[in-house]
Amino acid sequence: MSDAPAFQVPTIEVHSPQPHAALVVLAGEHDLYSADQLRQTLDMSLSGCDHLIVDLSAVEFIDSTIIGVLVQTMKKATGVGRKFSVVLGTAPAVERALEVSGVLPLLNVVPTVERALAVAPTRQPAVWEFSGRAVPTRNSHTFEREGQRDG
Repeated sequence: MSDAPAFQVPTIEVHSPQPHAALVVLAGEHDLYSADQLRQTLDMSLSGCDHLIVDLSAVEFIDSTIIGVLVQTMKKATGVGRKFSVVLGTAPAVERALEVSGVLPLLNVVPTVERALAVAPTRQPAVWEFSGRAVPTRNSHTFEREGQRDG
């Protein structure tokens, strides 16, 4: 018998803990093998909610493919005015992977699902493309072209 830890089969579950909220719970080890299923699940969940919560608290490992799926989903959510949150657990490898890749500050990380649900989902304005890159102004509901100010 080997003392090496056994591979943890990746699982993905979807719950609806509140109206207009979707909770996608991952467990095990997620990598290229589970990335397509995760992408499809997150896209489907995002299409039917105002707040998408991805719970990674039972995840043992993620690779760069999964990190890419999380970032893409966060961008999609932001683009359509939906809230996106990530719940981290106690697996230091997961938090470290997100930290080293530089995306940890971007993912709206919360300590628990309850904390994520406590924040009422608010519709965020979509960013419309102009001839320049759109950037938020001091008023979070308006945008201006990069390099121009309202005065």
